[in-house]
Order: sequence, then C-alpha cells, then structure tokens
Amino acid sequence: METNIQIQKFNYNMIDECEHAPSIILASSRGGGKSVLLMSLMKYLDDRFKFSHIFAFSQTDKIVNGLPFMNQDYIYSDLNNLQEIMDTRINNPTPIKQLPYIALIFNDVASLRENGRSFKNSESMEKLYSMMRHYRVVVVTLVQKLTMIAPLIRLNSDLTFLWVSKSHLVKQKIKDEYLGLSKNKKESEAVYESIFNGTPYNCLVCLHFKQGVVSLDDYIYEYVAEFPFPKWKSKSLKKAKKKKCECKNEEKIKLENKNLLQIYNEVNLHPKLRRSSRIRKKKQPSTA
Repeated sequence: METNIQIQKFNYNMIDECEHAPSIILASSRGGGKSVLLMSLMKYLDDRFKFSHIFAFSQTDKIVNGLPFMNQDYIYSDLNNLQEIMDTRINNPTPIKQLPYIALIFNDVASLRENGRSFKNSESMEKLYSMMRHYRVVVVTLVQKLTMIAPLIRLNSDLTFLWVSKSHLVKQKIKDEYLGLSKNKKESEAVYESIFNGTPYNCLVCLHFKQGVVSLDDYIYEYVAEFPFPKWKSKSLKKAKKKKCECKNEEKIKLENKNLLQIYNEVNLHPKLRRSSRIRKKKQPSTA
C-alpha cells in the first residue's frame, strides 16, 4: 500500500528539541531489539544530561549484568524504593535549576511490585511520568507489550519507540494512539506497513514533545539501533569507582604510615638473635 508521506530516519540529536527531562517508552516483544537500543540511547542521554545517579528497577538485569554501564548497587528488584527516591528529589532544598539530572530505568515491569500493587497500577509511576520531569528526572521504561503500561503513562511520555507487534489489539492501538493525524485509515495502514516492512529490528519512533505538527511526517520516524552496541561506562559509575579507589588509597597510606610508626615506636624487650642456618663443623684435633 503506497503513501505520499515520507517517513524520515530518526537520530538521537532530535531529543535535544525536548526542553525538559524526557520520559521514554520502549515497547517490543522479547528479542525485538529494545535492550540493544537502550545501550546507545542511555549513552546519548548520559552524555547530554551528565547524570549524577542512575537507578534501575528490574528483577533480571542485576543477575545477567544487563546494565553494565551503571552502578549495580542501584538496581532494585521491586518498586519499594521508588517513592523514597522521588521524595528525596522533591524535598531537596537546592533550587531546581541547580539540581543535577538523574535517570530511572524500568525493565521487566510485569514482575515489578510496589507494596503488592502491579506496575500498571502503581501510583508512583503515574506521578513519576506526570510531574517528575520538572525535577530533572529522566525516565526510561521497557515493556514487552504496550498495553502493560497505564494510559496516563503513555499519554505523558515524550518519546515512544515501538517495534512490530504480533497482537492485532496492540497493532490497532498503535495506529489509533500514535498515527492519529493520518487522513484516513488507509494512510495510517500504509505508514504502518512502510515502517514495519520486514527490516529486522526497525522501529517506529514517535516524538510526542514536538509542537505545531500537522501531519505524520512531522513527528513519526523510523530507526534501527546500532549493533553491536557501544561498550561504555556512565559518568556516575566512573566517579564512584574513582572515589572508591581514592578511599582505598587513603586507607592504604594511613595503614602504611601506622605500621611504619609502630615499627619505630615499638621497643622489643626480649630480642631474639637469629642463628645462622649454616652449621660450622668443629675441627677435629690431629691424632698424628
């Protein structure tokens, strides 16, 4: 099915047009390519926002080292710490414009719970997507199915990366929620098929933050993530390792100085002379 709309290629520099901390959704089935895209996406975001901290909520990433670029101590297996992180940021007396940016990553959301409530019904997640961008909090959520996220979260996201869905319900929801500016159903179907044309790992990118859009090609793009993805370490992880190394060196120097002083200050009241390991043979007197 042909269309007059030409869908352009997406690049990460387009995110710079977003004037606040973006909230991002990546939705694909398992093995669709969202984890690969996350690596290059987070590298770009870290270079731009220079995160002081990156927190992740996942039950598997810490086990399989799925997020090697961040401090593994900040990966949590449930949502119980989320409210505390948000409250700490909100109650911070530092002026908002002077606050450093932080990032929150959510993966394997189907198994995440907040005080017994599912991810989709989490009040903290709705609050996070609706207001925390004003507190310099970047949010990235990975899901296997678009319907696993509450409508309010989808509505408040700034960017959405969507891969082809095998569900007719999800396919229709993509066309209804993200291709709404198409002139008719035939045009939305044509755009959908032009993006998901069989190219492996090709995804649809929707830039919700763009204003003054009048047609699909104003805010809809396509993208294939870089592979193999770049190996990198976040600035917060490098800083933490450097600080840890400095602390170890300081402790080592203090210990060496302490041992040195002990050597000079200690008085051995009962010194023991070390005997030579060589045993001299007594010279036998001559019998002649």
